Amino acid sequence: MIHTNSFRVLRNAEFIQQGKDLIKTIADANTTTIGVKKQHDGFTNIFIELDDVFKTSQKNPLTQILVEVDGKRDSIFMGICFIVDGNLKHWTPAVVADATLIANSIEVYGRGITVLNYQAESASLTSLIDSWEKDAKLVAAFTALNLDSWKNELKATNNLFISTYNNRSQADGNAEALPKIKALREKAILAWDKLERIIMGKMEEFEDDATKAPIYNSLVNSINGVLDSYNSLITLRQGRNAAKDTPATDTPA
Repeated sequence: MIHTNSFRVLRNAEFIQQGKDLIKTIADANTTTIGVKKQHDGFTNIFIELDDVFKTSQKNPLTQILVEVDGKRDSIFMGICFIVDGNLKHWTPAVVADATLIANSIEVYGRGITVLNYQAESASLTSLIDSWEKDAKLVAAFTALNLDSWKNELKATNNLFISTYNNRSQADGNAEALPKIKALREKAILAWDKLERIIMGKMEEFEDDATKAPIYNSLVNSINGVLDSYNSLITLRQGRNAAKDTPATDTPA
């Protein structure tokens, strides 16, 4: 079994490097021999383009700020969705009714907001938040479900993204690089999912083949080694961030 990947939470440079590591790992097994050349080539081509666009984007110091702010607003939006989903299962009819109101408002735009290009996501979130703040029933629902702080943080983060993006666009003629990066990341994730399914299918197909089974088993072990190293990187970073957020309890000497 191929382990869970951390593509979605990796920073751009890490995302690209993990892709390159996977490309080499699979290439070393001979993509023609293992029957995944077409899918591997498609995955490789996306990362070649992504790497080129990323290098262009790095010329502007606001790039990393935009990437982090975009990731933050995506997380907050999905957090609201998850809380609403939980409250749809609440035992109190009034709570379910409030959650249903919010869920319906989100469905107008769809939860796919987070995979839209930067401008479309910004505009959609602005309109959605505006409806949350102007519709009296939605205002009451957010208050009842204690979601006001989430909504306020999403609004502030989205506004910060918009202002930063505008400043970057004015300062850099290559403003189109960032939307390309986001789109290419999504394409790369889909390409990996397809490549992963093909590899697992081949592994299952030849599981009783004394010659080929060891080849696929070795390949999957090597892939998992790459994925585990990046999963460990994310875990380590999350641990450091949690430590920074934990207030000190010792009394200074």
